[in-house]
Amino acid sequence: MDFKEQVVVITGAGQGIGQATAYAFAQRGSRVVVNDLQRETAEATTRTINERGGQAIAVQADVADEAAVRAMFYQAQHHFGAVTTLINNAGYVPFLPLMDYTAAIWDKTMAVDLKGIFYCVQAAVPQMERRGGGRIVNIASVHASATLPGTSAYAAAKGGIVSLTRTLALELGPKHIRVNCISPGAIETDALKAYFDSLPPEESEARRQYLLGWHPLGRFGQPDDIAQVALFLCSDQAAFIHGSEIVADGGCLARLF
Repeated sequence: MDFKEQVVVITGAGQGIGQATAYAFAQRGSRVVVNDLQRETAEATTRTINERGGQAIAVQADVADEAAVRAMFYQAQHHFGAVTTLINNAGYVPFLPLMDYTAAIWDKTMAVDLKGIFYCVQAAVPQMERRGGGRIVNIASVHASATLPGTSAYAAAKGGIVSLTRTLALELGPKHIRVNCISPGAIETDALKAYFDSLPPEESEARRQYLLGWHPLGRFGQPDDIAQVALFLCSDQAAFIHGSEIVADGGCLARLF
């Protein structure tokens, strides 16, 4: 299957990694369903794709809402045919010390970052089966392996994504549905900016420079760095990659001290 045969649902595609991934698939001829919690950002991404000659529709939906997710996949099938590819990118990242968490914030993080994947996969699999197979890429994080203070719920959810990916690979492989996940490092997105903004002003720039020093490549990643990994995992060149976590972190996790 080449990219022109793919019908791709990308969650959280109004900005950042999701937006870059939507542009990358559309550029290669895929029909793209651009999902975001904010209608305006989903429509802006969609408008750019269509103006460039691609094919995309915008679907505003909260991935933590099962009924909204099922409606989104129905709309995707109605417009473009059965979904072949799912990129689970939507996420929520609170930056709080553990003792400042409320149960509501913890639950929202798990609902968006982890349960949303469960809902999307359940909705996608029947359509993929009708197409004879499919591809699922879950966006996890290096926080699944090594993390920072103030990210306890996010790190827990991302660790869950890595484990869920392996379980899905075992269950969906016989259906010819390949499942993998990407663990990005520090990527120049609104989420990274929010992290630095959560720090006292006198600490923010110092922390940025400190974290940059952990990257042997000397830079943070760009959203398109991750989009290109997603493209590869959804290509025929990755036909035997299944149940894997691909770390794309500029070498950050390679460092001990």
